[in-house]
Order: sequence, then C-alpha cells, then structure tokens
Amino acid sequence: SGMLGERQIFLKRYNFKGLKDTIKNLFRKSRARRSFEAALMLGQAGIPTPPAVFACEKRICGILLESYIATEKIDALDLVKYVATYGYDTGLILSVAGLIRRLHEMGFIPVDLKGENLLAGNGRISIIDLDRLRRVAFTEMKTMAKNLSYLNASFCNAIPHEERSLFLEEYTKGNPLLLGRKRELAGRIKELTLKRLKERY
Repeated sequence: SGMLGERQIFLKRYNFKGLKDTIKNLFRKSRARRSFEAALMLGQAGIPTPPAVFACEKRICGILLESYIATEKIDALDLVKYVATYGYDTGLILSVAGLIRRLHEMGFIPVDLKGENLLAGNGRISIIDLDRLRRVAFTEMKTMAKNLSYLNASFCNAIPHEERSLFLEEYTKGNPLLLGRKRELAGRIKELTLKRLKERY
C-alpha cells in the first residue's frame, strides 16, 4: 500500500501459476486487466467495490510475466475477520444476502465467493478479488448453489446454522421461482458446502 497523489491505494500482484497458466495468458487478458474491467463494470452497476485506479502488466513476446492492479483504500475488514472481531447480527446477514441476490439478479457471478472476498465497513458490504468475475444472461440454480456454498462454508464455524438460514430467506425473498424451489436450493447448498469444507477447510 502507499500514496498516489492524495489517495491511499493498495497494489496487488497476481502471482505466476505455472506453465499451464502461462500458455493460457497468451490468449487471454491478464488477471489484473480482468479485475480492473470487472471493477469498472460493477462500479457502473452500483455494486460496492473498491474503486480501481489502474492496472498494468509486463509481457515479453506476448508472454505475461507480471500483472498488478491498484485500488483505492477503503476502511473495511474482510468479512471473516470482521465477524471474528466484532461479531455479527441479523442486519449484517441480511445485508450480505441482499448484495449477493442483487449480483445474481444482474447476472454477475463472483466465482470465488468466499468470506475473505467481501469487505465490511462504514455500514456497507463490498466485493473484491474480481479477476474471475463473469456475467451470464441467466443465473442457473446450480450456479447459485455453488456460489452460495463457498460463502456458507466460510462461516460454518462462526455462525450457527439457524442464523445462516436467514441468509437464504432474504436471498429468495420476492422471487417466485426461488421461493418455489427454496428447499431444492438449500439441499444443493448443503451438499456443496460439505464438499467445500472437506476440500478446503
């Protein structure tokens, strides 16, 4: 982190992930550029995310060697640290559910939707780590379930099941299609959460 003019910024470097990733990067944008473009897109859609300042990359003969993104600093903690430090209440759970419902309704899929990629501070929730954000015409049930299972797994040990269930109530509220399939969605989330916990936690 540091200062750029009068703004405090965070600079993130995307790490080299091996030969396979290098080959892919010959034919696609760098993670920094994808993240930068996603931040602009979310900003235009009114979705809270730290404002992107710039992205840059270094290539030699088309081979990506380094890429960086700079974003403005916001006063917030990642959601896992926030809950561990300050606890949680119903309002926080409903705020997160409302944000994710809005994302999905607009067709935005944050592929790695874990607690560490949400920031809580100044009375709002923001989303970060956008290099794998994608946009779809219609968010399918299996996509919703997988996305939500990552977030659910982040808080299984910190928030009791009964209170995490409030999230799903808020997420499905006002959507006739989801309300009719809420039990199915909950079952898929549970199954994928158990798989995520086994693999990651």
